[in-house]
Parts: sequence; C-alpha cells; structure tokens
Amino acid sequence: MTRAEKIRRLIFYLLILFLPTQLGKHFWPDFAFINGLRIDYLSPTLYFTDLLIGGLLVLEITDGYLAKIRRDQEVFRHLCRQAIVWQVSVKYLLCLLFVCYVCLNIFFSLSPLVSVYKWARILEIVFLAFWVARHLDKKMFTTVSGILFLDGIGEAVLALVQFYNQRSLGGPLYFLGERAFSGSTPGIANAEVSGQLFLRAYGTFSHPNVLAAFLVFTLPFAFYFLQNRRQEKKRLVVGLGGVALVFLGLLSTVSRSGLIAGVFLIPAISLGIFWGKCKGMQRAFLGITPGLFAVVITGLILIFGFRGAENTESFGFREQTAFLAVKNFLATPFLGRGLGTAPVITARAGIKATNFALSFQPVHNAYLLLLEEAGIIGWGIMIVILWESWKKIKKNISLTFLFLTILLLGLIDHYWLTSQQGSLLIAVFFGLAWSRAVQV
Repeated sequence: MTRAEKIRRLIFYLLILFLPTQLGKHFWPDFAFINGLRIDYLSPTLYFTDLLIGGLLVLEITDGYLAKIRRDQEVFRHLCRQAIVWQVSVKYLLCLLFVCYVCLNIFFSLSPLVSVYKWARILEIVFLAFWVARHLDKKMFTTVSGILFLDGIGEAVLALVQFYNQRSLGGPLYFLGERAFSGSTPGIANAEVSGQLFLRAYGTFSHPNVLAAFLVFTLPFAFYFLQNRRQEKKRLVVGLGGVALVFLGLLSTVSRSGLIAGVFLIPAISLGIFWGKCKGMQRAFLGITPGLFAVVITGLILIFGFRGAENTESFGFREQTAFLAVKNFLATPFLGRGLGTAPVITARAGIKATNFALSFQPVHNAYLLLLEEAGIIGWGIMIVILWESWKKIKKNISLTFLFLTILLLGLIDHYWLTSQQGSLLIAVFFGLAWSRAVQV
C-alpha cells in the first residue's frame, strides 16, 4: 500500500467518524435572509466534513488524473479518437444535457445563488459516492462498519444523557455540533409521553428525526461488523449491548418514524444474518423472538402515546406545504422552481406557524421536495439512480432492508436532501451499493 493510499484511507475513516457531527462555519449573504430573518437552509456553510472530502478530492486529482496526464503525451488525440465511439459519445451527450439542465434550473430559479450553492453540494455528494464506489473494498467495509457502529453507540449514549438531563451537555461537545438547548428553548422539539412533556434528544444533529434516521442507518452495519468477529460469546455480548443502546437512543428521540423503522429493521436483519447459522430450536427461537420484540415495542409506543407536542400544527403545516409543492410542480413541471428554494417558496406562499421551527421549512417529503425544486427531469434522474442501485444490492439482505428504510423515511421528511449529515449518509450508501465490497 502506497503512502498516498494510507493517507486516503485515513481521511475517509475520519470522515466516517465525524459524519454525525455538524461542526461548521455559517455565512450569511443577503440571499440567506427572508424578511430579515436568518434561514439555516439557505446559508452557505463550510463543514469540517467538507474539508475532509476536499482532501479526498485533492488526493484523487494529484494521485490519479495528473499522473495519467503526465504519462500520456497524446491525451488530446486520444480523446478525439474516443469521441467517435458511439458509447463514449452517448456518455458525453448525456453529460452535456445534464449540464444544460443544471444551468436552466439555476437560471429560472427563484433564488439563483441559493441554487448554485445547492448544486455545488450535489456535486460534492456525487463525488463522495463515486469515491466510495471506486475505493471501498471488503477490508475497508469492515472497518467502516465498525466505525459506524461506534458512531451509533456514541450518539445513542449522548442522546440518553440529554434526555435524562432534559438539556444539552455543552462543553467540548459544542465543537462536534451539539447546540445549546433545553426544554424551554423557543422552537425546540418536545414530546408528550403519557401526558407529560419531555425534551426530545438531539445528539449532535439538527433535529431528533435526523438523529433517529442516523441510528437506524447504523443498525445494518452493526450487525455486519459483529458477524465478522471471531469470538462468538464476546460478539453476542457486544452486539446485544450495542444494539440495545442504539434502540434506547431511538426511544429518546421520540421519533415515531425512526422507532417503527428500527422495530422492523432489527428483526429483519438479524433473521437474514443469523438464520443460516442456526438449527432446530435455535431457528425457532430466532424466528419467534424478533416478532415478539416488534409487537412489544410497538405496544409500548401505543400505550405511552409517544407523540410530538406540536403534532396538531405540524400536520397542518405539512399538509399545506405538500399541496404547495404539487402546485409549484404543475406550474414548472420540467425544471422546477430551483434547487434549494423551498424555504423561499413557503415564505412567498404566506404559510405561517406559531412554532418558529416550522416556519420556512421545506415540504416534509423528499420526493415532493425534489419534484418541486428540480422538476420531472431531476425526479427522473433520481428514479434511474434508485433502480440501478436496487439491482446492485437486491441480493444483500442487510443493504436491501436499509435501502427500503431510506425510501420509506423519505416519504415523511426531507433531511436526506437538506441536512449535511443526511446527504453524506446517502452518498456513503449509494457508493457502497456500487462498490466492490458488496459486488461479490
């Protein structure tokens, strides 16, 4: 392994380790304000994870393309010869059409500078996905699975402590992205449990729902990491303890979508991984236990009545923004209103909410959001990516269930497209789906 390869892997492992964090510097140009108010969704932000991705990009250029150019003295003529080949020409044509589409989406955007920034984010995510697909192998995948498992445990422990104290912890955690909050902070996410109001755990994320999605995301990687450990007894102890902590962390977020996903994801993945290793009564136990687990946890959720304290207004706001998204799509069906402009659309429509956290938010549906901002062309590109990725991973039960979970969570929230952490998770997942690590 070359020195450049060691550095490359170290940077990538650091990226996975710091993926749950949101340490960054926000900038506030004029287009990041609506009616004099700062809007986080519109603010250009330089995250620590961006610097790590930038490091990967620099190494990729210096170690790959520049070396290739130095070796090949006839690059120009080589490209000209390639241009007459039909398959290559089709690829170039599709790239050209995509660039034209992006330019038109920006030109007709309600806020062109916001769209420029958001498309730059898309390019970053696409690069990371391609990087993972190109470089990730079995050994790296095992290491990444372990890091994600530890990330999940760490976030779960932090979430539980926040829920117990009913406030953020502060101190060094501030530099990892933990915001200062308590149950009385304006716009904070509280929940009603058995008639009593509780602060929902945030971890180092921007919202409890995003934390819940991350914890769910780590579950398949936890199982994969654990099934590759040698010592069976220690593996089971660590596995059960770690997964239990992650699920308790899910409970502290009071995210019903995350809880439901976790309730069914854990049994499904455990069955898929351990079924072939069990016999007789072990299989019967393994088959019955996950079902009982799902029934008991679902019953507890219903009995204690986990629900967001702002549910009545939240559902009304979601309904209004959903209808607004459809209306805007019908007005500009092909190009959309411009990537990243949903908060501007909400503000111009005059949709108000007494809970400030709801104001200026995008529609809580990733598919409607993409349809509204990017039109049917952007939506079609998404469908192609999803379909091709599905064909790659359909024989891998862990990634298949995770894929379906991501799709379902996209129906009820927008963080896969609007959150830095959510976007990085999506990039890692699709990169993994196309990598050598699962194509075996």
